[in-house]
Amino acid sequence: MGRQSSIIFCACIMIVSMGQLAYGQDISEYLIVNDIGGFRASKNPSEGQGPGILIATGHFYQDHQDITYETGYFNMTTRVGPDVQVTRHAGVDSDQWLLHEVESSFRSSKEARLGMVSENARIRELFDNRIFFYGGGIVTYNWISNNSTVLIEYSNFSGPKPEPLEVVRAYLEKYPSTLPEGFVFNAARDEQWIKDEMSRRLWLCDKWFAWQAGGNVEMSEALDEVMDHLEEFLDYRQRYFGMNANQEKMDLIAANRSNDEVAMKAKVAQYKQWWNSHKGDPIPLP
Repeated sequence: MGRQSSIIFCACIMIVSMGQLAYGQDISEYLIVNDIGGFRASKNPSEGQGPGILIATGHFYQDHQDITYETGYFNMTTRVGPDVQVTRHAGVDSDQWLLHEVESSFRSSKEARLGMVSENARIRELFDNRIFFYGGGIVTYNWISNNSTVLIEYSNFSGPKPEPLEVVRAYLEKYPSTLPEGFVFNAARDEQWIKDEMSRRLWLCDKWFAWQAGGNVEMSEALDEVMDHLEEFLDYRQRYFGMNANQEKMDLIAANRSNDEVAMKAKVAQYKQWWNSHKGDPIPLP
């Protein structure tokens, strides 16, 4: 998902049981509840179960509990109102993809530049920390801090506004970025991210089948999820390995409609075998 979708990020969060928090619930452990410089803190922070913005990446959180906290600030002088979202992840195997999934928000979903860095996205160094930054209509600061993710956004659609750097700095002090030293956007990183995304999609298929085998969801739901992830895998394979995906997608749709677990699992096995043989191949970047 590219940053072009960031304006609707609140609709994508899909946190279960979102509710207002009382300050007595140790909210200050997760959010900054006091005013930050010239920014007045919201009196209505919220909390809920779920991985926050990472839900849009297909983050697998069904077998554990992630907790997301949200609040906002407003500067009466500059009229800038940044929103802040902090998610504490559980530290399970799904979290091996946290950096990759955060980075996906800064990469294009369009066919011509599938998986490539979006326009206006870059790695930025602020207050001795490296973070993801997007300078478009919705200005975004995003990073990981061990098993936490931090997202700060504000709107620039009505015209350029002063950056809320006081808020960014305060959260970097509370959650120092653990983006790797020397992390940059370059061709090598582009190729690695694209290949990791293909691996992750196949990994997600295995997770959904294992989750269904444990009696946690109906097979029809697992097949829906697996089909979505395989279609994403096929899009990348078509774009970077030149293999037309039309017939493969039709086969997936047919297997899903007939609730054919055997056929779908055979497709996953087929693609995994192919990927094991080809993931070391060089790919042509736009």
